Amino acid sequence: MTLRAFILGTLGAILIAGLGYLNDTVARLNFLVGNHLPILVFGGLIVFSLMINPLLSRTHPKAALSPAEMAIITALALVACAIPGSGLMRKFSQTIALPSYYHRQEPGWARSKVLDYAPQQLILRDPADETAITEFVTGHREKKSDSASAEAGPPRLLNPAAVPWSHWMGPLSWWLPIILLTGVAVTCLSLIVHEQWSKRENLRYPIASVASAIITGQVPGCAKPLRADRLFWIGLVIVFAVRVINGIDIWYPGYFIKIPLDFDFSPLLKMWPSSQGIQFRESPFILRIFPTVIAFAFFLASDVALTLGLTQYGMVALMTVLTVQGVDLGGDVFSGTSLISWQMFGSGLGMGLIILYLGRNYYGNLLARCFTHLGGDYAVWALRVLFVSGVALAGILMWLGLDWPMAFLTVALVLLAFTVTARISAESGLFHIEANWNALGVLAGLFGLSAMGPKAMVAVGLIAVMLTSDYRECLMPFLTNALKICDTSLVRPAKAGWTGMGVYAIALAVAVPVVLMANYSRGVPQSDGWGFRNVPKLPFDFTLDKTTTLQNADQLEFSKNLSSVERLTHMSPQPRFLWAAGLGLLGVLVFSKLRLQWNWWPLHPIFFLVWGTWPITQFNTCFLMGWLIKSAVRRFGTAGLYTRLKPLMIGLIAGDLLGGLLFMCIGAAYYLVKGISPPSYWIFLP
Repeated sequence: MTLRAFILGTLGAILIAGLGYLNDTVARLNFLVGNHLPILVFGGLIVFSLMINPLLSRTHPKAALSPAEMAIITALALVACAIPGSGLMRKFSQTIALPSYYHRQEPGWARSKVLDYAPQQLILRDPADETAITEFVTGHREKKSDSASAEAGPPRLLNPAAVPWSHWMGPLSWWLPIILLTGVAVTCLSLIVHEQWSKRENLRYPIASVASAIITGQVPGCAKPLRADRLFWIGLVIVFAVRVINGIDIWYPGYFIKIPLDFDFSPLLKMWPSSQGIQFRESPFILRIFPTVIAFAFFLASDVALTLGLTQYGMVALMTVLTVQGVDLGGDVFSGTSLISWQMFGSGLGMGLIILYLGRNYYGNLLARCFTHLGGDYAVWALRVLFVSGVALAGILMWLGLDWPMAFLTVALVLLAFTVTARISAESGLFHIEANWNALGVLAGLFGLSAMGPKAMVAVGLIAVMLTSDYRECLMPFLTNALKICDTSLVRPAKAGWTGMGVYAIALAVAVPVVLMANYSRGVPQSDGWGFRNVPKLPFDFTLDKTTTLQNADQLEFSKNLSSVERLTHMSPQPRFLWAAGLGLLGVLVFSKLRLQWNWWPLHPIFFLVWGTWPITQFNTCFLMGWLIKSAVRRFGTAGLYTRLKPLMIGLIAGDLLGGLLFMCIGAAYYLVKGISPPSYWIFLP
């Protein structure tokens, strides 16, 4: 790792962390990150690798970056992508400040004193923080002096004087250690699984593989460099042209042609009368074309691509059968208490067990060396640091008032969610991931309402919404792909991982004050309903509903007074939780067994991890199309045709990314000149 690579990567991370929230939430432009294939990072990588770096090589050879330097810059930028958007900052300040704001507006909250159940260190609280809460919502208003002759202009975008820093020091002194310790634990997990996943199991890592091909300029198995391959440029130009044409139509509707990429065949549902009245999240008969998804499917193992292609149809069939049979599918997906949420938790637990089983020798050896040798390689030290950071994180939760069983289980569930999400990314290239389960819903189903208690509901709910309410930009997939990119370019994983963690801390230190200054300068943006209403209210609405149930059963006071051990002895798992989670666990274990036993088995257990989630409802048909193309090429093409077409598929991805990058730049320029949000043209999902 060179000094300039570290500096450039750190500057890129600071730029992403500092501008991401302003771009996404204040200016309401296309998301700077948005998913685990951020257009800014990978689109910028394409521009630099294919255009700028070759030019530097000819004119100023010493200024050109080596593949290893580009890999580390990309890795550091990816680590920062977990901060500015849905991964953290989109909900960070709202989760701290808005509960007291809603406490004023919700009569039920005040009547039940639901805010008293929360760890007071984690939120701003009336009356001590009344002004800080009010100005967070409305924005800080400067007091005019008597001598002012003209009206004050619009408030500054970032005004440090507007932030009541003293009120925020308390919550920040608790939340930042929680977030940083989680980041350390996730970094350790990424380093631990890297050797097993990348070299022993040979997972595909589609995102990292495409990035490495762009960095090195060489596709494995292809004789020509990527820049000299005609198929690459054909794919790039065609998709880029489509994106430009359709983008112009978004900006100037009706004045230009549009190339349709959406096709609605939902009237075909009338052929199945039993499906009428069933609420599908998205009809499987609505086809949306995403060239990047088709290209990624071409690089996947055939069973993974086919499985992702069939997920939505499997979910629709299951929901139809269950609804016709009168099974109640009710529950709240957002709080993680629906049948589907519990099933997906069971499937996630099953995948965690499969990960441990496949790497049992490797992980067992690491565990033995962790406690029997003083030294060790980076994976051994990562395991040691994982233990320390996990215990420290649980200790903080206990200090905040959470009983020790809840504290340790919350930490374990958060890390399980990150690990499973990273595994999905490494095996499938699915770059927009939802899990639809969290620690709050799981512990409520596992312990039962009485044994869990209202204080644990709020505390676990706050941790869950802050760390795992949206997986589309969670940290671990960024880290695992970053390590793979660096490893391919001969950068040591340990150096990349620990440097990435340091840069993550720096980026977080930049993002927090930027977000608070933006919030207090103009008021927190209320147009983002998810960040303004849904996330801050979830722990308290959930607790209000469940405490009302306990009170009606005369169990509320009993629940409040249970000790830590008594909460374990009074566990009463909900039957719906047990059979839903059990079926999810069984599905993954059975599919894994069949896949390991028979090479011809066509389906992957990832089926149960992603079906029914919003991203897969949009992408599944494209995965199926990619699987069909790959199958046809291998069945009817020549021996080398599959390898020969890889540059074409990378070109499709590059065309998408460059099209998105172009309109991101145009939108940002429009906002800077006009001061208003331009039309949004989404290359992937909003």
